[in-house]
Amino acid sequence: MKSIVVLSAALFLSWRTEALTCRSLLKGVVNGSTWNFDNELRCPENTKWCVTVYGKFYSNEFVIDGVFGNCEGSGLLGPLITPLPDNLKCQETGCTYVEVLNATRCCCDSELCNAPPPGYPSAVRASPQAIHLSFLFFFLFLCQCERMPDDIPKIPRHRGKKNRPKDSAWRQQTLPSVRAHVDVVSAIPCLLVGGVALLAVGIALYFGHNSSFEEEITYTNCALENGTSAHDVIKTDLPDGTFQCSYTIQLDKDYEGDVKFYYGLTNYYQNNRLYFTSRNDIQLTGKLTTVDDCDPLAYEFRNGSKIPIAPCGFIANSMFNDTFQLIYITDAKTNAGVRVPWTARNVLSNTEIKRKFRNPKRVNNQSLCDAFKNTAKPPSWQHPICELGTRDPTEAGLGFENIDFMVWMKPAALPKFRKLYRILERQGDQFKDGLPAGNYTLVINYNYPVDSFGGEKMFVIARESWVGPRNMFLPIIYLVVGTAMLLLTALFILIYLKQRFSRVHP
Repeated sequence: MKSIVVLSAALFLSWRTEALTCRSLLKGVVNGSTWNFDNELRCPENTKWCVTVYGKFYSNEFVIDGVFGNCEGSGLLGPLITPLPDNLKCQETGCTYVEVLNATRCCCDSELCNAPPPGYPSAVRASPQAIHLSFLFFFLFLCQCERMPDDIPKIPRHRGKKNRPKDSAWRQQTLPSVRAHVDVVSAIPCLLVGGVALLAVGIALYFGHNSSFEEEITYTNCALENGTSAHDVIKTDLPDGTFQCSYTIQLDKDYEGDVKFYYGLTNYYQNNRLYFTSRNDIQLTGKLTTVDDCDPLAYEFRNGSKIPIAPCGFIANSMFNDTFQLIYITDAKTNAGVRVPWTARNVLSNTEIKRKFRNPKRVNNQSLCDAFKNTAKPPSWQHPICELGTRDPTEAGLGFENIDFMVWMKPAALPKFRKLYRILERQGDQFKDGLPAGNYTLVINYNYPVDSFGGEKMFVIARESWVGPRNMFLPIIYLVVGTAMLLLTALFILIYLKQRFSRVHP
């Protein structure tokens, strides 16, 4: 670092003595320091040159107005200007005009710089002491260079390709590794362990699903007592567009524990892109005017104005609206029965109920219909959203917070699906342990048509175990794959024994 300072001082001193060898005819001081303006003009040897400025010359700190001249290109310009008299101006021979600077630079044979006239500031010339001092600084710099290795770090010079990676095991991917040698001996334990594990899981799932009971009733072609089918009745002008039909169900065994009730549909593609995206989740949180992504079921045109539909979109418009009652027959002779108690609690998680679906805020004791006042019902709905759930005795919620509505707004992934409807409320002596075996009557309020897409409707009574709803597909897959792996293990053992005992030893 010291050597750099010494070198800088030597260079500055030598420059200072050379730059001011000619006197300054234009002189100025800016903020306590002089400012040097140097215009270069390559003139022939033994030829002096001057610069003459015509008009105004602009700089950051001052403006020169008039005609001024300067010799040797080392003029000092500032707010205090010493103009050049006419008798000392350079003769305009070999001049070059600089348009940007509005200046003319000329070469001439004048001895203008040799002897300054009286009354003008003298130029700073290089004294012998200054020259000796420059050589002294240069000598000190050379002495410092001999002791530089401790101060300046060595920078290696790169030769060849600069981006070549280092020849290390990590960068060249030559780290030691283990390459498995697969043969019969190594495959036997892997297949054996995998087969036993899959077989054990399959057996556990099989007994778990086998302990789950289900009773499925397909009521698509539900008919009245006179034999009229549902398809014919649903198209007539019945009150509220609905009618009731019933099915008799016989449970051969007790459904002990928690019993759940589902409704199901087939050939219904809720995962269709246009259907799946036709909804607005912001509207379902109470922002009724937000109907983006719901076209063409976003607005209803009424008296020349657009009224937002609540809820908007295809999913809400096609909401499943069949309702059910299950009657337990206590006396077969008189056909007397008691209604099976069920509840909508725990059908959905609290997160879905509280965060994803909220009715609009009500003020000053408004009713729910007042909160939905400036909205229209979906085209396929019989009643507005504010009346949804008012006729349900299970307290399933109202409006956007209705359990049946929230369940339907969760699209299914497959065309054949089930959705949870209710959960058995285990109360009273008859249902505290679950559903007892016996005869039941399922009363259906038939509202939802399925003939347009060729689907079917089901009602399912399910007693679930620790593995969930009854589904034998998963345990069968585990059992088949586990058995196949054990058979392959036995085959490999036979191959190994055959190879071992068939070797001929000398």
